[in-house]
Amino acid sequence: MKITTTTNSAVVDLEQGEHFFFKNSILHGHASFDWCIIPPHPFGSPIARMLHHCYFGMKSVKASATKVEINLTGFYPRGDFHAINIPAERRVYVDAHVLAGFCGSIKNIHTHIKIAPVYWCLRKHFFPVFEGPGTVLVYGPSPFQETITQDFQSERVVSFDVERRFTAGTPLPDGFVSRIWNVFAADIIWHFIDDGSAVVESHSHQSKDEGSNWFYKILKHSIGFFRI
Repeated sequence: MKITTTTNSAVVDLEQGEHFFFKNSILHGHASFDWCIIPPHPFGSPIARMLHHCYFGMKSVKASATKVEINLTGFYPRGDFHAINIPAERRVYVDAHVLAGFCGSIKNIHTHIKIAPVYWCLRKHFFPVFEGPGTVLVYGPSPFQETITQDFQSERVVSFDVERRFTAGTPLPDGFVSRIWNVFAADIIWHFIDDGSAVVESHSHQSKDEGSNWFYKILKHSIGFFRI
């Protein structure tokens, strides 16, 4: 399998016998693809995938007899496709809201459900985890980049190896005055403790509703302030 990505478009080349599943909205207008009556990995990360419309209603294509070429065009003005290659036995978190599709060789999909205070700060509770070997295709409104940087806005993080450790941080330096100010700040920083790479969006696309929810912001950063 070969995936070639350019600005707002992608080409998926399937060799004979290979299978690829697509989120329905990515293939809008393509009637030639098969519907998945039973979703791939039916018990794999159902909550996160249903919340982002990538569980039921997926479409698929299989290169049964010959090679197949699939051309994809995004629906965002400056959208971007990105292929995440997962080696065998490696487990990688992929944010379901940017999931566009994945190949049939993916061994397993499951969800890590997290409820500790750090996850309330990050507003992340459901972590869809893909186990290789295989390729996951993501699509978002701005370009993706793979980087070894360790600090990000939480809304930008798309994918990383689940073995990495991380915590929630504050936008300003860690001091008493800064911690008081950060209670009222709009951002929360996702800080990786160990080395490694992560796939992130170039820009944050946090919803306006969340940004205007002052009660939620104060509660979230108060947890960080008191280090509960």
